[in-house]
Amino acid sequence: MSWNYRINKHIDLKKGLDPKDPFQQKLISRGVEQERTANIILERLNNYPGMVLGDEVGMGKTWIALLAAIPIAIKKPVLILTPSRLLSNQWKKQYLDLIEKKCDLINQTESLKELLCIEEDFSELIQIAKKKENGIYICAVGSVDPVGTKYRALDNVKGLFELLILDEGHNFKNESTLRYQIFKTTRDDKSFKEPLNKQSNRVLILTATPFQLGHEELRGVLSIIESTNAPNSMKLEFKNDLDKLLVILDKYKIKLGKFEYDFKILSLDEHTDFVRAIKSDLSNQSKQETSPPIRSLIEQFLSLQSEKNEVNRLLLKILVRNIKDKEHRSENPNPLSLKQDRQLLFFITEQLGRVRRRHLPDQDGHMAAVESSYGRFCDHLSSMANHSSSLVNHYRKLAEKLFSQFYVKEPHPKMDQIVDDVFKNWENGEKSLIFCFYTKTVSEFSKKIEEKVKIRIDEVKNNALKKYGQELIAFRNGIGIANHMSSLVFRDNFFLVSVVPLLKENKISVLEILKATDKEIDNLTILLQDINFNPTAANFNKIISVLSHHACLKIKKKHNNLISKYLEDDFAYFLEPENFIDLYKRQDSRKTDDEAIVRARRDLIKVYLQNLLTDQDRLLEIMNHTTIWTSHRDGLEKLDIKTRIHITEIIGSYLTSDEYIYFDLLPNFKGRPSASEIPEAYVKSKPMQGHSTFDRITKFLETANQMAAENLEKLADEIHSRYRTNKSNAEKVIVETVTGDVSSEGKIRTVTAFRTPFPPYILVSTSVLSEGVDLHTECRRVIHYDHEWNPAVLEQKTGRIDRVGSLADRLSLNIDIGYPYIRHTQDEK
Repeated sequence: MSWNYRINKHIDLKKGLDPKDPFQQKLISRGVEQERTANIILERLNNYPGMVLGDEVGMGKTWIALLAAIPIAIKKPVLILTPSRLLSNQWKKQYLDLIEKKCDLINQTESLKELLCIEEDFSELIQIAKKKENGIYICAVGSVDPVGTKYRALDNVKGLFELLILDEGHNFKNESTLRYQIFKTTRDDKSFKEPLNKQSNRVLILTATPFQLGHEELRGVLSIIESTNAPNSMKLEFKNDLDKLLVILDKYKIKLGKFEYDFKILSLDEHTDFVRAIKSDLSNQSKQETSPPIRSLIEQFLSLQSEKNEVNRLLLKILVRNIKDKEHRSENPNPLSLKQDRQLLFFITEQLGRVRRRHLPDQDGHMAAVESSYGRFCDHLSSMANHSSSLVNHYRKLAEKLFSQFYVKEPHPKMDQIVDDVFKNWENGEKSLIFCFYTKTVSEFSKKIEEKVKIRIDEVKNNALKKYGQELIAFRNGIGIANHMSSLVFRDNFFLVSVVPLLKENKISVLEILKATDKEIDNLTILLQDINFNPTAANFNKIISVLSHHACLKIKKKHNNLISKYLEDDFAYFLEPENFIDLYKRQDSRKTDDEAIVRARRDLIKVYLQNLLTDQDRLLEIMNHTTIWTSHRDGLEKLDIKTRIHITEIIGSYLTSDEYIYFDLLPNFKGRPSASEIPEAYVKSKPMQGHSTFDRITKFLETANQMAAENLEKLADEIHSRYRTNKSNAEKVIVETVTGDVSSEGKIRTVTAFRTPFPPYILVSTSVLSEGVDLHTECRRVIHYDHEWNPAVLEQKTGRIDRVGSLADRLSLNIDIGYPYIRHTQDEK
């Protein structure tokens, strides 16, 4: 099949966007750029074996790659390799978002959904691709075991995939790593016969940092393209271009080294003359008017510019890259000063680092640990105990003695100040993302901020208790009890939100639908007993669910034609009582095998039910109970019933938490706490934050509509569990950490939670979250607590919150980027 693909005409990135809205206008402009870039990729792959998509972080490389992949996948298989399962799930979500929101034909959307296949078993993935002969296949690179047996499914197959998309391609810069083995062209007998790129007719490599690779690293990444199954003429042209590029880069590097040396030895006057000269037209006359060293430097400068232009020409054959406007970034270097008598420790540890590097050049001698945290510093010193070098031991003992005498009980000069800044940001209702280099620093940072948050929460709680006393305790307890009519935690009352409007619209009596025969009462009694209903302390969630089941059965039997398409899933849920039996059993595990007790409870339930069904006023009061969800009907009805239940679990946990009760709810009351004021407090904006609880939950519902169902379920379990575990420790809900020790599932749950308007509000992480995750929807502040030598790493981390559709974009505010450092130390370098 010839390579002649164009973007699917039924996918329109402008769909659903209002050109009059300033924020959506930005999305429209970005969409135009994404479509243009995808077309460029498809055009170039017609004549070239591979491309690098090098757009800066957060510009939507995933959508661009998918726009290019979809027309190919309709006809032939496309393989997307990601660094992790977490990123595979992200690709799945992005793909579904793209086709569900931007495809203008329903039947086209459904057929495109069928193209998607995520499979952890690589051998199974290959078999499916062979059988279907088209589709988009997403797999984590760790599943492609290069030394195992599963890869052998590719033996004797060539060109199975029309396109291989390699996400975060800079991770494949080192040819000696295990993950790179899948692209090796030489094999031993114990391994597979053909490299993965040989199964691909074209390769598209995605990386936001293509210019941070060294020459050999660049060769490693681009060599993946060289070994595809593309026509030999294309591969030969590519190899020639790559060889030319690397030769020029080698020359450029040598010339640049000489230029830098000559530039450094200029005198101050010569430096001024040189700057003035290169800002002029650099004509022969202006060059003749300068001194010989300046003329030589100008000649070097012009030669470098010429070679750089040639490098760009060759690069642009294989690379397409769009640069983002960074005017919206507010960067704060934040230099912190040490008192003069406290500078000695930092000087000694730098000397220790130099000495250690001299004696152990292969080991990490970087001693900026003291600038990071005292805990990490102590660990670093301990790692050098009984060192063979007397000089290393001398400096280590000096550092230990100085630290124990003057620093051990002092506030850390950087950490304590940043903790204060993050704390103030939390008080103002904003989220913060903090990146640290060391796991020990993550632990210390989170501990300090938790302590500060706890003090603040306890202070607010104690002041409220002094003011209201037992009234507050009764109110606080009542809010968390489901049989309390003022409870905030009633799940979405499906009967009120959806069934009642349906009945009223068709002039059907609500009471007629709720009426039950003796046999139906017997069945409902058994059902209530199955969910541990207690008639002496009635849980209205349970009675509403069971009677909703009864109503749905009756409507299905008598008025099935009235059930609209958007209510079908909801009715199916309530028609199958096992769904909510499982839900309530999970919450209430009380059980007895004593038959006498079982019969007695059943009799009590039956009497309760008979009385309720005859007391029409009481029955309607319960079944028509207005909940906070009624205000969010439009948002809830876009979600299926299981998703709705997860959402109400999440929001219910939040609305009964200490931080909500004491910080959001009570301050809006005019006097003593009263259930009657809850609705008003719910919609009233917070003084410092400018938004209400109603706004926050509305935004959460919008976010939930965009979440993958499995992520939402994990999030519900995570938030519900964290609130239950930390009932008296709200600070542990507000602050969360992620390090390499956290499981993949844990990372997904935390990342998903951080993207919502709910906790955690402060996320402290090592570099494990520096790539492939979106943290931008509710956060516009990132702090690079520990610094990186490579600016590309900083850019990747900043890119977690500086992305298309970010909070900063929506609010037309800046992205706040912090670079705290201690003056005159390794930190500043």
